[in-house]
Amino acid sequence: MTVEERYAYDGILSYLTFLDSIQTCNIPHLKNSVTAPEISLCMAEQISQEAMHNQSYQYIIETIIPPERRNTVYDFWRTDKVLKDRCEFIARMYQSYVSNPTTENYFVAIVADYLLEGLYFYNGFIYFYNLASRMLMPGSADIFKMINRDELSHVRLYQKLIPEAMEVFRHSTDQIYQMFATAVEHECRWTNHIVGNNILGITESSTEQYTKYLANSRL
Repeated sequence: MTVEERYAYDGILSYLTFLDSIQTCNIPHLKNSVTAPEISLCMAEQISQEAMHNQSYQYIIETIIPPERRNTVYDFWRTDKVLKDRCEFIARMYQSYVSNPTTENYFVAIVADYLLEGLYFYNGFIYFYNLASRMLMPGSADIFKMINRDELSHVRLYQKLIPEAMEVFRHSTDQIYQMFATAVEHECRWTNHIVGNNILGITESSTEQYTKYLANSRL
């Protein structure tokens, strides 16, 4: 890989590791308020899958990244300002419900979870699929295909939950659209920061178009 490809590989891997780490901690808080046993079981399965995803990321890091660079990858989200801002934004939405478990904050946390499962991962997945299409790191792409399959099942779960929640919890449609708009803005900023126009087959324009297409599809 080129220097730019390796840099993006490390940064995106760190970001995806962070996302699944907070999912493992966050989903139990959402699950505690679910009374339907079948939904509770689905969320329990999600927690298990998120933990396995983290194991997969760790496996990639420990087998591919040289020992002297591993901590750099694990801490990338702490040292890169753009990624740190991105991660803190996501964490704050979850923390609001943990710190103040109101029905309004619960609904926001559910939508935030849907955004994470349905939008935040996908520019990262696309990067690894792009590498594999050029016969680079195909083993990594195979692992991400399996993770992608799980994330799509989580997306489907929240596509069923959110309309039900809209019937029960007070919410603002404008707030939902604003959350999506902010997520698209942050996702484009981060992806263009870590990938930009430096990777064959990906441009800032294609990133923006794909992210907006995905957000519209999820809406």
